[in-house]
Amino acid sequence: MSNDWLMRQIEDMTRLVASIVFHKKFEPYAILEEDGQVNEENLLYGRLRARVRQGDIPGAEVLLIETLEKDPREEYLPVALAFYEGLAQMDDARLHSCRYSREEILKGLVALEERYGQKPDTKELP
Repeated sequence: MSNDWLMRQIEDMTRLVASIVFHKKFEPYAILEEDGQVNEENLLYGRLRARVRQGDIPGAEVLLIETLEKDPREEYLPVALAFYEGLAQMDDARLHSCRYSREEILKGLVALEERYGQKPDTKELP
């Protein structure tokens, strides 16, 4: 399977999930609110980024999933989308060194779509 195809699938899934839930284009996630305040979503995003920087992408994903299962509020969706979008921007060597793959990014996005939107058509998924 080509990396270009996977990258397009990941980008398309990110935009699709955002458009279904928010009815608008996906925007990158900011850690601070415009007024400089930090909320639960900001804290989660910071914790996810810290784990990714430490090379613990699987641990970051577990934290994300556990948070969404415990508190599935819609405000966490931009955080989840930004998490997977950030992973999609990494090169294959970095993902591999962190014990993660592009296929797992796509699966994570599909899971988000199932949780927050419509059930996706997975005929073309690996």
